[in-house]
Amino acid sequence: GKVTPEQNPIHQRRASLEGERVHSSVKDFFHRRKSSIGIGSRKYGESESIALSDHGTSTILARENPDLGPFLLKLAKQTVTSGDNPQKALDYAARAAKSFESAADGKPSLDLVMSLHILAAIHCTLGQFEEAIPVLERSIRVPDIDVGGQDHALAAFAGNMQLGDTYALLGRGEDALAAYHAGLEVQKRALGDQDPRVGETCRYLAEAHAQVLLSSLFCKGTLMLFELLGSVVENESGIEC
Repeated sequence: GKVTPEQNPIHQRRASLEGERVHSSVKDFFHRRKSSIGIGSRKYGESESIALSDHGTSTILARENPDLGPFLLKLAKQTVTSGDNPQKALDYAARAAKSFESAADGKPSLDLVMSLHILAAIHCTLGQFEEAIPVLERSIRVPDIDVGGQDHALAAFAGNMQLGDTYALLGRGEDALAAYHAGLEVQKRALGDQDPRVGETCRYLAEAHAQVLLSSLFCKGTLMLFELLGSVVENESGIEC
């Protein structure tokens, strides 16, 4: 029979290691994204919205308050960092995304994109990888690269790379590679071929290709072994004593 990703020990080990990596990466998500893809006078991951004021919590949580999105996202980040209640962090992030979407009123919003990335990352920490995929796909559609320029392009790049990581956790190597390559093209368009960060992405893709190839070879070898063992069993069962 076909060896599923769940039965493949390479995938099992990788899923365990990747799960730990994703949980750790969520905690320093903003720092990592700022340093790796920020450009210009503003870096992706810095909120477009106004800073939180000294309103009381009840005032901030008012549905119409423009501070609601940043406040909820701050709560989500704090909850993730504490590690106490990831489900509560998921709720905060989902509500923050809804608030940013309402405030954007149909216009491209980096705040909305950022909240969707965080929401997807928290899904992954809970092992909800399938749920993270549509969230990331949506985050890629929100930026307007033609109008928003480099900041929006790099937000789309970040979404593609995170989507690729999520596919990889599910053992969907080809889908992961497709997402990585889409991200690379967006990044090259924003930064140019000679930017060092593009080189880093190319190296990451090379490693991803090697992992997919190794997994494919392992699966083929395992299937060949099963077929060989099956033939041996059939031959032995046909021997008369």
